[in-house]
Amino acid sequence: MSGEWLSQFETIRLIDPDPSAQWIFRWRFKKYIKNQIFIWDQGRFEEWLPEQLERHPDHAVLFTNVLGQIRYERRDYERVLAPLPSLLKGRYWASYHDCLSSDPQPWREELAAFDAKGPFDEAMLSKLKLGGTWMDHGTMGLFSDSQSVRYIPWWFNRHRLHWVQAGIVNPEA
Repeated sequence: MSGEWLSQFETIRLIDPDPSAQWIFRWRFKKYIKNQIFIWDQGRFEEWLPEQLERHPDHAVLFTNVLGQIRYERRDYERVLAPLPSLLKGRYWASYHDCLSSDPQPWREELAAFDAKGPFDEAMLSKLKLGGTWMDHGTMGLFSDSQSVRYIPWWFNRHRLHWVQAGIVNPEA
């Protein structure tokens, strides 16, 4: 998320379970934050989101690298993620999040982002000549199989590859 993009909004509502998130956010975007109104909620989005969607039916929702992390926080991550598409039905929303993480992989500079429809599956891994064990972050069902999403390689370090899934849902499309 760029500061320029963020600065176009008058009011921004954020939620994070980490109390230090507000300080980090303000520090990171200090030169772009001018007169915006920030509303901070500390908690878990899955408890907070349904009420906010009802209160603000015309608002868009952006998940910034949160949905793929739920697997690390909760054993019932699939139960938390499964209702999101229907909960968000009829509104604009977007997300970028981890979808797959690898065990150690040899560094491959030639890996590039690509657009595809449907989940990142074994066939895609095979086509990219990626082997080994992959951890699914449980996010593959968030976007419909008919929707194009972008898959972005992200080297967590020189031996650990993550694939980030990014998509935008336009209810009018």
